Amino acid sequence: MSSLKGLPKIGIASARSVLAETRLVPVLVGALLIFAAVAKGRDIATRELSGIGLAETRWFLAVVIALEIAAGYWLLSSYYRRQARYAAMLLFLVFAEVSLYGISVRAASCRCFGNFHLSPWLALGIDLLAIGLLWAWRPRPGVWMHSSPGKFIVACFLLLVGQVLAFTAVQDHAPTGVNPSLRSVAELNKRIDVQMAASGLSDLLGRMSECGLSFQIDPRLHGHRLIAEDNFGYVQTRRAKVWALMEMISDRSTVPIRWQPKPGGYIIVPAAGTGVLLPWVVIVASAVTILLTSLEGTFLRKHQTC
Repeated sequence: MSSLKGLPKIGIASARSVLAETRLVPVLVGALLIFAAVAKGRDIATRELSGIGLAETRWFLAVVIALEIAAGYWLLSSYYRRQARYAAMLLFLVFAEVSLYGISVRAASCRCFGNFHLSPWLALGIDLLAIGLLWAWRPRPGVWMHSSPGKFIVACFLLLVGQVLAFTAVQDHAPTGVNPSLRSVAELNKRIDVQMAASGLSDLLGRMSECGLSFQIDPRLHGHRLIAEDNFGYVQTRRAKVWALMEMISDRSTVPIRWQPKPGGYIIVPAAGTGVLLPWVVIVASAVTILLTSLEGTFLRKHQTC
């Protein structure tokens, strides 16, 4: 009977020991942070924000994305593991507070993963699970330096490049599809009739000005072919709202653009030159590179002890 009673204790102790030493915890939590940053960044780089509150402020969200990317990289890189563990736990504690606030105001989604709608309750569960895993993970003191300093410099360089491109795409966003900021403007809800043959963008903007606003093209875009085939062909609409035409122009543009308000109307300005998708591809590729570097260090350590 004594041996049977001892089995559960051995199993629990063994599980704790494995969890404390495993590389699975930093890989999972780091990958979660990278995914959240990519999803959140992709969301705010393709839609307009209301600007009401910090959660709808573009630069604040860009800083949050930068912190998530940095923390995810840190966990995946295996450098200064104890410090990375404490920093990630602190970050998830802040996220948990945000989730609790979302629960208190009965928010439908926390937007922690951008367009992937997640209830604040589920977000809180993920935050607490991440904190629990990081608390159980007890990395040994010291620094893993199995990889050469050159690889560490390369990893830091890739992180810097990914951050710069991410900030560029988030700030110079190129919204497509539904644009709530346009639909909320009274003048843009006016209806107009358009019947034009071989209409160019300038012609269409002229007809749109019947709503009482002026529409212009930024001089930096004059050398670009904004619309495929340089014209819309034959356009015939009856009682179309002006914002619908603006959204159509954004969707059909062959270069990233956005509508920027100006006194008395709007101007089409160039958006992120790097595009919307490229920054996140670079970020993911950089994370994979650091992960492979870390796994290489683990492989070398195992063979050194054999």
